[in-house]
Amino acid sequence: MIEIRKLVERDICSGFTAGVGSEKLDAFLQLYAKQNNRRCTSATYVAVDENKAIVGYTTIVPGAVSAPTLQGVVKGLPPVHPVPVLILARMAVDAGSRQQGIGTLLMQRLVFPRTLDLATNYGCVGTYVDAKAGAVRFYVKHGFVTLVEATADSTTQMFLPLTAARAALAAANP
Repeated sequence: MIEIRKLVERDICSGFTAGVGSEKLDAFLQLYAKQNNRRCTSATYVAVDENKAIVGYTTIVPGAVSAPTLQGVVKGLPPVHPVPVLILARMAVDAGSRQQGIGTLLMQRLVFPRTLDLATNYGCVGTYVDAKAGAVRFYVKHGFVTLVEATADSTTQMFLPLTAARAALAAANP
């Protein structure tokens, strides 16, 4: 049974590794996630297994994107003001736990509900992510659309509209 909860001080992060090419994701969890939670600069949530080992994590922050960035994806936006979104800043699954649905659980139990909470309580039109090349298919599977193909830093700007988050959450919890 996987538990999804906020990262706490007693969590042991040193054993987490998302695999080759994901060293920055590993380093963030091991070195900065708890500190950022304490300082309220981001919120990191973990998926832990029955042994309390971290098998995945997600870091989210509220943010904004320019309205033209979402042109054609969200209707009726003010043309010059930034638009509120939930930013999916980081997401990783431990290499030893891949293909077990951990990423999907993080989306269903954390990202979709937090997107809707932010929309209901403060204003939010969806979730934004700069997806690494290897993660684009995962995000598409969960309803994200591509805004801008791979940029100079090799990420693809993607967006999950609020309507898609609602639908995905409803499908996950019939």
